[in-house]
Amino acid sequence: MTATFAKVLYYFYDSLTRLAIYPESCAQVQPETLRKVAAHQKEMKHWAHYAPMNYLHKYYLVEAEKARVLGRLFDAEELYEQAILGARDNEYIQEEALAYELAAKHYLVRGREKIAQTYMKEAHYCYERWGATAKVRDLEVCYPQLFPHLSSVASTPIRTTAGTTSNTSHIAFDLTAVMKATQAISSEIELDQLLRSLMKILIENAGAQTGFLILENSRKWVIEASSELNEGENVYATQVLQSIPTANHLPESIINYVIRTHESVILNDATREGNFINDPYIQHHQTQSVFCLPLLNQSKLIGVLYLENQLATGAFTPEQSQILSLLSTQAAIAIENAKLYAKLRASESRMTQFLEAVPVGIGIVNAEGRPYYANQRGIQLMGKRIDPATTAEQISEAYQFYVTGTDQVYPEDIHRVEQAVTTALATHTDFEAEYRVIYPDNSIHWLVGRGRGIYNQAGQPVQMLGVILDISDRKRAEQASILEERNRMAREIHDTLAQSFTGILLQVGAVTQVLAD
Repeated sequence: MTATFAKVLYYFYDSLTRLAIYPESCAQVQPETLRKVAAHQKEMKHWAHYAPMNYLHKYYLVEAEKARVLGRLFDAEELYEQAILGARDNEYIQEEALAYELAAKHYLVRGREKIAQTYMKEAHYCYERWGATAKVRDLEVCYPQLFPHLSSVASTPIRTTAGTTSNTSHIAFDLTAVMKATQAISSEIELDQLLRSLMKILIENAGAQTGFLILENSRKWVIEASSELNEGENVYATQVLQSIPTANHLPESIINYVIRTHESVILNDATREGNFINDPYIQHHQTQSVFCLPLLNQSKLIGVLYLENQLATGAFTPEQSQILSLLSTQAAIAIENAKLYAKLRASESRMTQFLEAVPVGIGIVNAEGRPYYANQRGIQLMGKRIDPATTAEQISEAYQFYVTGTDQVYPEDIHRVEQAVTTALATHTDFEAEYRVIYPDNSIHWLVGRGRGIYNQAGQPVQMLGVILDISDRKRAEQASILEERNRMAREIHDTLAQSFTGILLQVGAVTQVLAD
């Protein structure tokens, strides 16, 4: 196994296994266990020195377990935290889950059940995201006191096709349907379309009459999507991005509970069971079946899905709750991505509006000097005709299509401009160059470009942002001034020569007269 990744895994899990059985081992075996672990950890520490992103969290987790069995409880707790953070930061979700689980067991032994519950729920969440459904069920079975809401759901009798009941929590469901639903959710990036797809998928999988998606907007939780089954046509009518307050529209006590605890609420008959019987909404609408669950992404609450069925009790089965729990994580990720995309588009739109409003040319080139963006004024200065109705996006596309960065530049100036850009990016200095541009009518305009490089963390150039100004008038003025100065000098030379020639001619005339006399 030398030089293979399997060697690392062997050392890692061998150490954890030995430490797991250490307390039950006899006194003769325990020293040998610690010696073996120390030898493995020596290798792991060596690897962690050169690749901490892959090995340091593994080292910390084994050290935490070692501190636990040796009675250094506070050291163990600090090391668990370091292992969790390292695994999370480097996206080792299965080892993040394991670190949470081992930490939870540690706190359980110490009698700190509330903390243990928090850590075990995080382990449950990570295992679920990783796809280890058997491990998820194992945690629920082994630690039912830490998952009371799941345990109550799992113990609900389920009517089978034969008419008998079953209390099993190992409910089979259509994995293909779940995968298709997950793909449909992840394929949307526009927020409004994503919300429509989400409501359709989640409500259909739950068998609800109505559904509401609550998202945070300006630090307030509001209804951003709603869907209701039209019984006559058997289709759902969906509305999105309404930002309606939850008050008077939903049972606020249930919504606030889910927001506060990040736990699901399932009620077979909301008017007769649970802690929300007296909610004004429940009393007024005589709501029967309710299912409200949080949409979480890495323990961060992204949204709340509220579903109800007013026609039947027990409408939401444990099978449906498992399906929605699986879909909820993907839904949360998709919503967050769509929100980020919407913010990016809004930022780009505002930036484009600003760049189009400034009265100077703005241009962005890449590290090779090729065009990336130019505002309308910039393209005009390069001698291109712009239709007033043309959008900023079309302008940018047109700029990239027919402006190569040099095709309009006066041939004798091309090399000098390219060299100035290259030098500025290489030396991290500002760029400035004057050059001529040939317009479609064959007239020549003088431009000046001034720019500054944009660099990545490694100091490598990524782009250059610059402004373009037309200095043709100044150049003409300078040329006129130079011409005037040349004319003045010519006149002075002419006058001097004329005076000199006149004097010479007078002298010649005088000499000639003398000779004649």
